[in-house]
Amino acid sequence: MLTKSEAISLLSKDFAKNVGMIEVLKRDKNAVIIYAEDSGVALKNCDGIVLISLNDFSVRNKVISLLKSVKVAMCTDYETAKQIDGKFEINHLKGCYQAFWNKREKIPENPRITIDKMACTDYNIKAVLENYRLGCDYDGVVKAITKYGMLGAYVEGNLAGFIGFHSELSMGMLEVFPRYRRMGLGSELLKRDINYCLDMGGVPFCHIIQDNFKSHDMCLKVGLTFYNDYVYWVG
Repeated sequence: MLTKSEAISLLSKDFAKNVGMIEVLKRDKNAVIIYAEDSGVALKNCDGIVLISLNDFSVRNKVISLLKSVKVAMCTDYETAKQIDGKFEINHLKGCYQAFWNKREKIPENPRITIDKMACTDYNIKAVLENYRLGCDYDGVVKAITKYGMLGAYVEGNLAGFIGFHSELSMGMLEVFPRYRRMGLGSELLKRDINYCLDMGGVPFCHIIQDNFKSHDMCLKVGLTFYNDYVYWVG
């Protein structure tokens, strides 16, 4: 079994493919390595999400056999994701683009748009629960605000949209309320989240469902670099 630092070095040989797993190993103190050899790496983050990247697919069955239960997983190849989806009867698999900020410098922001860190208030929690399209429960929103940090965009003092981080440390939960769309708030929230992540010493990255063309184009416009293949989410 490779050590954590050795696993990071191995994953870093294809940084664009493995940026998310590298971030979890570096920044999630409760992450657990399940498998780490030259053939690939499998780990579990603080919320029990399984993350797998294989270099040698002949070990796929061996790695999957080490998994006792899986509710959510991210794999860098389709076949591993498909087998996990079938074995654990999850029946929900989707391909995603993986994009990341490939620079050390911060991205310039529009100073005319007000974006601040959100407090964990009943109003903010309710706003996220009512407007986040992919859904999240109450405890999940509280954790997103208090543990990872969520940012809100404000127009004339009113919350107009938000962005945060998922537990595997990817940027996400981006929503702009309908009445405030077409004002550039989405891209500015993304820019601020990139800079916020850089301030915390991380590499900003995100996963975009493959048919979400609007988010894909926004990430391109902002200047994120895209991995040249999909990653696959199960769950």
